[in-house]
Amino acid sequence: PHARSWRWAESVVAETLDKQGWRLLRKNFKGRGFEIDIITQKGTTLVFLEVKLRKNLIARQLDLRSLLSTKKQSALKRGAKIFVGRYRPQFRTARFDLAVVSHHGNRIIYFTNVFEY
Repeated sequence: PHARSWRWAESVVAETLDKQGWRLLRKNFKGRGFEIDIITQKGTTLVFLEVKLRKNLIARQLDLRSLLSTKKQSALKRGAKIFVGRYRPQFRTARFDLAVVSHHGNRIIYFTNVFEY
């Protein structure tokens, strides 16, 4: 059930982004020591997105450092460079975003540009 829950959260976020005009390039891009949940693009902006699922979602209690450790950030950066090198998407800016989904799916808190590309 746990794995299905976070996959479900990724689907909720992907659907929301699609409705906002973002084009899904890849879900669950994996490699040695990394996984990027969602890679999406709108115009010339490329976004590497980490999705988290939380039972109790209170924005002021979210701590970005605990949600995205330095080790996790390094893994995401490595994965992003591999993706760009392999698929050569056309983009002007790239960023790392974070989406935190409530357990019931009725709320998504979205953080843009949580660390440098």
